Amino acid sequence: PVSAVQPVEVISQPAMVEPEPEPEPEPEPEPEPEPEPEPEPEPEPEPEPEPEPEPEPDQDLMVFDPNHHELIGL
Repeated sequence: PVSAVQPVEVISQPAMVEPEPEPEPEPEPEPEPEPEPEPEPEPEPEPEPEPEPEPEPDQDLMVFDPNHHELIGL
């Protein structure tokens, strides 16, 4: 019976001797998750100005328009 008690002691002792005293690093108080700081409400993004805002959207059909005479080299 003594040998039965010893293993128990051997097992319980190391456990009590080294209860791995990990010095718990103070858990940093979780910084309150900042509610995503809404980026300054951008003024509604202007619809992208067409790369070449052409006065005559139908330019192809209005090739004769005097405004576009440069295109056909008149």
